[in-house]
Amino acid sequence: RDIVQHGHGVSSFEPARTRAILLDACAHLHRNGVAVRGWNPLDQKPYSDSPLWLAFALVDYVKETGDFALLEASAPYLDGGEGTVSEHLDAALQYLWDGRGAHGLCLIRFGDWNDSLTNIGKAGRGESVWLSMAFVRACDLMATLWRRLGHAPRAVREADRAQTVRQAVRETAWDGDWYLRCFDDEGRPVGSRTNEEGRIFVNAQSWAMLCGAADDAQAASLLAACDAHLMTDLGYRLVAPPFRTRDDRIGRISYLEPGICENGTIYSHGNAFMVYALLMRGEADRAYDIFRRIAPGYVPDAASPKAASPAYIFANCYYGPDHRNRPLQMEFTWITGSVAWFVNAIQDWLVGVRRDYDGLVIDPKLPSAWNEVRVHRTFRGREFDVRIARTGRRRVVLNGEPLEGDFIALERCRGTNAVDVEI
Repeated sequence: RDIVQHGHGVSSFEPARTRAILLDACAHLHRNGVAVRGWNPLDQKPYSDSPLWLAFALVDYVKETGDFALLEASAPYLDGGEGTVSEHLDAALQYLWDGRGAHGLCLIRFGDWNDSLTNIGKAGRGESVWLSMAFVRACDLMATLWRRLGHAPRAVREADRAQTVRQAVRETAWDGDWYLRCFDDEGRPVGSRTNEEGRIFVNAQSWAMLCGAADDAQAASLLAACDAHLMTDLGYRLVAPPFRTRDDRIGRISYLEPGICENGTIYSHGNAFMVYALLMRGEADRAYDIFRRIAPGYVPDAASPKAASPAYIFANCYYGPDHRNRPLQMEFTWITGSVAWFVNAIQDWLVGVRRDYDGLVIDPKLPSAWNEVRVHRTFRGREFDVRIARTGRRRVVLNGEPLEGDFIALERCRGTNAVDVEI
């Protein structure tokens, strides 16, 4: 999970490392699509989300490099035999597609991104709303890749899967004001307004937007709910209210003290997902506010809980406000997959110099207080000096030539390029 996300994060400036990580990750996938939790050392806990991260990293790596040949590169399976990288991706998505439950959602099994939801699917029937949302996004991304390559059957298959599961999410997981987190083995909702504890989880809200399940009215509602129930000075809590009662149908999270680990901390990764989702929606001010709250380098005053934290270290999380001893203190420094998401969110969506299969998309989502930005970007061996200015009109000029739209085709580019952008 985190290894592949780290590879995703460096894909724009160290793509060779991303490629190596993708091949290594494929070698730790079983033929049936089950991925290990991690390696070095090998961790075979069957978390259901582990295969998904391959799709996100692969798509952006190929967009960055144009290395479509990687899809046909050979890699072993952990349990013997070998296949192409594309066959590994097919197996990963097939595993999740085949493993769906009574609501048409992906089975959570031992757990998903939230390592502590360990008993939701202990009997094999529990379903994860979040995992289903992530599956939808992965399928959508893979559909665009197959479409670009002219593989129509694969493109149609992944697009159909995405739409089927997205519709299941919409029909079964909307709780009136926000999205549920999961259904347990007995079909009872978790992350619902009917729950006394664990009533709302932030990741189900951000990924509802990332996967396109939430319409505009739902997005407004779930964001208002996040602000009302999850917001702190350092960003959104992962869940609220935290669990205080041991519950064997939920699992480990209910045995953790309130305000630590997954039980109500302010999780960097969860906030990174939300920043990414908000920028995709064009809500730059809101996204930038969350980023400033969670990022260690932004310290509003000496009284801030972050004042005692190193400005260069992203932690896994901060203790939640319910922690009995040290609320808002950094927890587990250096151990986080969030930095990759922040890098990609800022590069691809906030300043908006975004890679695509055949060029760059220039689509800044600047905070309203920013009037001018300059970005230097290396892409496919070419240099781009991008100057963005807020003028009240939209246009992109490449080397003195105005473009129609916001796409810069690689074939139009020189070795060194000046890009003037007005927004």
